[in-house]
Amino acid sequence: MKFWRLKIGIYAVVWSLIIGMLTAAYLNLVNWVIDLVWHQYLDPAVSSKWYPFLVCIPLGFLIGFLNERWGNYPLTIEQVLTQVRLKGQLNYHNWWKSFILGLLALGAGGNIGPEASTTVLTSSMINWLGDRMRWATSMRQKVSLWYGKMQTQDLARAPRFSQLFKNKYQRVFVISGLVGIGIVGAAIVFKLFPEEGVFGMHHRIINWEWINLLTSIPTIIIGIAFGWLFVHLENWAALIINAKISKIWQGGIFGLILAISSLITSDILFSGEFRIVPFTHEAFNHSIIFL
Repeated sequence: MKFWRLKIGIYAVVWSLIIGMLTAAYLNLVNWVIDLVWHQYLDPAVSSKWYPFLVCIPLGFLIGFLNERWGNYPLTIEQVLTQVRLKGQLNYHNWWKSFILGLLALGAGGNIGPEASTTVLTSSMINWLGDRMRWATSMRQKVSLWYGKMQTQDLARAPRFSQLFKNKYQRVFVISGLVGIGIVGAAIVFKLFPEEGVFGMHHRIINWEWINLLTSIPTIIIGIAFGWLFVHLENWAALIINAKISKIWQGGIFGLILAISSLITSDILFSGEFRIVPFTHEAFNHSIIFL
């Protein structure tokens, strides 16, 4: 029995490392897709103001079509947390929908960050690993840990994840260790395959003045007001749009709006969240105390 638990531990360590590496690889893939689609547009020498229309509108219709066929993917972070809170787990069998639609939305220039689809993919892998550990514990040595296939009925009889540990402290210690191993896996990928992405790191000379702190007060007020307005407008618009317009036309219309907005500023096409990868590279050059 102790040897079997040791095998489960090794299995968890190996897959935690793989999950971290896959998460980092996905972030690099996002940057690669954006560079592939938008390299010409981002090059000032060959840039065309009409290029976004050729990309955003067709991909918008494609995203709308897939949303109508598959559902509203990728899931948002709020949806992931709600599902975990209500059901205690995430349905990871539909991870590929978030993967494909997440890449399409990001590659189409959507002003969103990769954290939503990344959260879905990473959470799906973590939930899958937790289920494998539960399943392996319940099956003991009746199956192959590495190649055995989980059956729904076997998983239903398996103990809860928290029951795999003697106490709360052991659970926290093990989970923290596995998370740390996942971070190491991500760091390995970022080191082996450095990807600066679309934005990269920018260093500007900033002359700080203490008087500028006074601007934080109106900034906070405006930020709260805009956040409240944004959330409510989103809810109201969703009710109207979902009731009147099909998913396919929604995708096309929003693609057109995005393309038209790019005539005002090209920054509308991307989100600052794409600084995640280059920021990680920069962070590796500083001490923990500095960060």
